[in-house]
Amino acid sequence: MSSLVRPDAGAFVTGPRLLQSGSDGGSLSGLTFAAKELFDVEGLPTGCGNPTLRAASDPARSNATAVQHLLDAGADLLGTTITVEFAWSLSGINPHDGTPDNPADPYGMPGGSSAGSAAAVAAGICDLALGTDTAGSVRVPAAYCGLLGIRPTHGRVDDTGCAPLAPSFDTVGWFARDPSVFAKAGRVLLDDWSEPAAPDGVTILSDAFAVSHPEVIAGIEPLVAAAVDRVSGAVIEATAGPEGTLERWGGAFSSRGLREGWNSNRGYFERFGSDGVGEEIRPRFDVAPTITDDQVTQADEVIAQAKSRLDELTEGGRAIVLMPAAPMRAPRRYDALGEAAKQRLPLIQLTALSTLTGAPSVTVPVRTRTGTQAGLSLVGGHGCDEMLIDFAGRLIELLSL
Repeated sequence: MSSLVRPDAGAFVTGPRLLQSGSDGGSLSGLTFAAKELFDVEGLPTGCGNPTLRAASDPARSNATAVQHLLDAGADLLGTTITVEFAWSLSGINPHDGTPDNPADPYGMPGGSSAGSAAAVAAGICDLALGTDTAGSVRVPAAYCGLLGIRPTHGRVDDTGCAPLAPSFDTVGWFARDPSVFAKAGRVLLDDWSEPAAPDGVTILSDAFAVSHPEVIAGIEPLVAAAVDRVSGAVIEATAGPEGTLERWGGAFSSRGLREGWNSNRGYFERFGSDGVGEEIRPRFDVAPTITDDQVTQADEVIAQAKSRLDELTEGGRAIVLMPAAPMRAPRRYDALGEAAKQRLPLIQLTALSTLTGAPSVTVPVRTRTGTQAGLSLVGGHGCDEMLIDFAGRLIELLSL
């Protein structure tokens, strides 16, 4: 590990380690995990990355359902991990608890909002970690930190005991380095796990590649080639839709996401104001209340169109859509806020297909020729989580031969 990465990768919220031991004899016995500080952990306040909220919150009386499921399966909970405040950013920056390291790219940011969870797994501190993904907060850190990461089908992982941001889009996901651990976690966390089917084809989303940096495209080319080689069905190149579709998708998320983010967090603002919020997140409290009902209605029309387009791109769930998980390398630490601000809209445009439609998406990591990390996003139809998890493992196996 680079000397620039701290022993704990700066991943954890201050507090006890080895919080709870898992049950004996479960499928995850001998494994360890961490949980983003959006999840309730018995005996700890759920601070959502904000010290004012943390200090004002009572200790949780029980574990979030996802945390409890992993414990019941035998995994040991090591600690709670740093998140961007209220999970309201993709940067990974937390001005209060500190920004976690990126063990795979020490000069780069880890990505957010599940930054600490990604850092802990990438550093080898734990085997897997829980995160949340509303607009890419598992998929993007997975790409930046060289990890497998999943945004499940919306609603397939129980989010009871997890603080909301935008409930229409919020999902509980996880990170792992090892494909077998990644799949084992899926068997525990996904509602009604079934044996995976093989995809009938792949669809390459060409406009998502067109807006991505050449370094990222070159880095994920071997994964795309392996994916094409693995399927027996058609390989189709398609666009998201007419020119400007990605921009419209991103705008639709921004409108509805801000409205729901305000509804989820206005209680904090009304109680404490925004003075205790970092400079990156504070403007959300200014802009979110200005979103009009007309803007939300227009966003919902775009979301309906995106859901119809997903069905076409996945051929009714039989094919997998391939696209970059993030359009460029991680923002550099020397200008973290500046670079993160420039990357936010392109990121949201690329992640919007899964975000708006509730579709599952898995990030498969790869290191580029220049040594930074990138990721290929596998997007499936609703309920095709098992197919994506299995296919991601097969891609990694092919590249390691």
